[in-house]
Amino acid sequence: MRVAFPISSFLPNFGGAEVGLHNIALFLKIKNIDPVIITSWTHFRLLKKYNWKLPYEVVPYPPKSLTLFHKYPAIGKYILNIFYKKLQERYNFDFWHATFGYPVGVSVIIFCRKYSIPHLVRCVGEDIQVQTKINYGMRLNKKIDNTIKNFLPKAETLVATSKTVIDEYKDLGINLENIKKIPNGINLQYIQNYVHSHSIRKQLGIPPNNFLFLCFGRYHKKKNFE
Repeated sequence: MRVAFPISSFLPNFGGAEVGLHNIALFLKIKNIDPVIITSWTHFRLLKKYNWKLPYEVVPYPPKSLTLFHKYPAIGKYILNIFYKKLQERYNFDFWHATFGYPVGVSVIIFCRKYSIPHLVRCVGEDIQVQTKINYGMRLNKKIDNTIKNFLPKAETLVATSKTVIDEYKDLGINLENIKKIPNGINLQYIQNYVHSHSIRKQLGIPPNNFLFLCFGRYHKKKNFE
């Protein structure tokens, strides 16, 4: 089995979406499923620049194609459809798994519906959620908002990592039967290889009695660390 994983941002960026998809790809390899990551030309070139060796194939989008899809949707749609079709013919993908609802998710929905290919879209936060007070969310842009409202409900399946994402899907009129809740997981080996906090404090130069707070997430207003 072979799965396409288009994503607009990937390693060496270290966000939740990027690292999460990397881990999905690693575990699929263990199960003898062949993942192919499709990411932006910029991230593809950075992987080459830093000489990163990944155990799965990474394919670049044509340069500026995702930007073109945003600025000139008709032209961008045409170019991405041709690109996706060539990839489909080359790899014969059994399934497409798109990360980020826009622009990747929308473009994948358009392509997969045209050729009746099984697919899902996994929105990750900024592409679906809106918080006007902190100027957060792609959908603050009316053009993007209208595009997402038009196409996301047409996806075969939508994955949500949390209840808040499910609520956004529901507000778009998406049928609950098409929404699958799959929270982010934890590799149990990290827990089994537990290291006492005294060793970590010593390694990081933190006094033994100082309060220590550990959280996984980028430092952003939406995370409400304060």
